[in-house]
Amino acid sequence: MSDVIQRRLASIVSADVVGYSRLMGLDEVGTHARLKARYAELIQPKIAAHNGRVVKLMGDGMGHFIADRDLDAVNAAGECLRHRPDFHLAVLCLTVALGQLDRGEEAKAAGAVVLGMLPGFSLAAHERSTPISQEADRQRYIDGLRKAGLPE
Repeated sequence: MSDVIQRRLASIVSADVVGYSRLMGLDEVGTHARLKARYAELIQPKIAAHNGRVVKLMGDGMGHFIADRDLDAVNAAGECLRHRPDFHLAVLCLTVALGQLDRGEEAKAAGAVVLGMLPGFSLAAHERSTPISQEADRQRYIDGLRKAGLPE
């Protein structure tokens, strides 16, 4: 029997389409068809490439979950940040994953970006507001941020 420990980091990302209500008012059928096509062509393959899954679709919104491997979380967050460098949730995900991978210098650099984006950030306040419901997952998430040197 093997004593292999499977690491698990969850990256939960939500997305929204700007101007969706206005677009639906102008052309409901066309807007819905274009959104479905973009989702199938662009979004779903990226999620699947990082071992993720969509957990909810709601009109113009989407939530997806990337789990099971820290390196996948690093890669997914990196891709997201190439398109939206100001997306603080992706920076947090990257920081946690780098911390859990024991990539200390990179984790600290990502943590410095978090502090620049979220002045006054503290682990205690963030832990109280994080939507991660499973205690073990929440502690692992906070531990990754702690390894990156973020303030208590």
